Amino acid sequence: MGRWNEASTAALEIVSAHARLQAADAFLATAARATQPTARFLLHSLCRLFLLKQIGEHTGDLLAEGLMTADHVRGLPKTIDTVIADLAPHMTTLVEAFALPPGYLATIPLVGGPPVTE
Repeated sequence: MGRWNEASTAALEIVSAHARLQAADAFLATAARATQPTARFLLHSLCRLFLLKQIGEHTGDLLAEGLMTADHVRGLPKTIDTVIADLAPHMTTLVEAFALPPGYLATIPLVGGPPVTE
């Protein structure tokens, strides 16, 4: 049991990393098959956002191993904000692409309220 306890955290992290890699590969493979430039842009941007969020959880380790610089770590939130800003004009398209059941969004207070106008 002690041996399992020592190895289980690392094993679970390896499984998690493998799953994230598979998800990124699926994003990129789907983007490569996209025939419309906008669809390809959105898929690449979503993949980038996904991967940036994954990196965020590991900046300490990446910094310690010399795989990221302190400037990279400090710049990560701005980079994520930039990707989100690039995606923002396409939010309606992205929400529609997920084909959520009609009443689902109405159950979310932020979404179910009156539209926000500028």
